[in-house]
Amino acid sequence: MSDSATAVQTSLSRERLARTLNHQQPDRIPIDFGGTSVTGVHASCVAALRDYYGLEQRPVRIHEPSQMLGLVDEDLQDAMGVDVSGSSGAAPSGAFPWIAGSHGCSTGLRCSCLKASM
Repeated sequence: MSDSATAVQTSLSRERLARTLNHQQPDRIPIDFGGTSVTGVHASCVAALRDYYGLEQRPVRIHEPSQMLGLVDEDLQDAMGVDVSGSSGAAPSGAFPWIAGSHGCSTGLRCSCLKASM
């Protein structure tokens, strides 16, 4: 996405969220995936979404190990039309990569033996 398109999208997202918080009708419901710890997305879902949208396959960085919440990178946010993002701008300290299938399991998203790759 070009810088001007990103600026327009950011402006629309801010307006959409502001209208919602002011109890006014937005053009659509604001989307939030991973903007806060309560809207987090499991690492396997982040990996599957990257695959679904045809984005570069890379390890998902984990920012909440007890729930295996993955960071939703900017390219995935853009692809999904996310309106809300975290304000820190960087991976929280202690974030580590997780690679789907890195432990040799072939069950994919149904896997119960997830392993973090440090």
